[in-house]
Amino acid sequence: VNQAMAGTMSITGEVDRPPARIGLPVGDLAGGIFASLSILAELYGRRHHGKGSRIDLSLHDILVSLLGYVGQLYFTTGEIPGPVGSGHHHIAPYRAFKARDGYFVIAAFTQNFWLKFAAAIDRNDLTGDPRFANITQRKHNKEALYKIIDPMLKTKTVSEWVSIFERGDVPVAKVLSVGEALESEQSVARSVVFDYEHSKLGWMKAVGCPFLCDGKPWRSLLPPPVLGEHTDDILDF
Repeated sequence: VNQAMAGTMSITGEVDRPPARIGLPVGDLAGGIFASLSILAELYGRRHHGKGSRIDLSLHDILVSLLGYVGQLYFTTGEIPGPVGSGHHHIAPYRAFKARDGYFVIAAFTQNFWLKFAAAIDRNDLTGDPRFANITQRKHNKEALYKIIDPMLKTKTVSEWVSIFERGDVPVAKVLSVGEALESEQSVARSVVFDYEHSKLGWMKAVGCPFLCDGKPWRSLLPPPVLGEHTDDILDF
């Protein structure tokens, strides 16, 4: 309901398809983040003015604040942004592309990356086409651009394209499943997935905190409690 009220559903999904809910409970997740930030800010402020404050947050306000550049686009131009699927309102090529065996993402978000992209697919001629000469022209002619490059990108596998674009210094990634992302080398290296011992269920895996402190992952001292596990301790506090 809040995603509908905040406008986020209107820009999520594919063109000419029904509005889509963002796959994650982004309002709830961002609510926790903003709550933590506001508490820390007020604790810091208390050192200076010696008083506490009552913090007021709403899911609606949080989601509206996350509109970011999309909201500013409306204020600046009066344009009402619509859905762009996995793409971008201003940038091309920038979206998920279908390869022979799956999907991968290209994010050529600068002119330099556009030149490198064209070189990587052996189509330097595209850089001389006035329709694609700069970011603004590619924005207005992105469908024409995609009609040219989509068939080409279907001719190789995801791994082949990822290798080609990585060598060409073009931002690229395979579209991973949730399982692949959790088991990926990057997730393991950053310790964002970790093992912990639960009081009832034994050893389990979980998604951890996404920041490091002094190069080491931050960890809660206690695993998630079972219902009522800490009731007596809290009442005795």
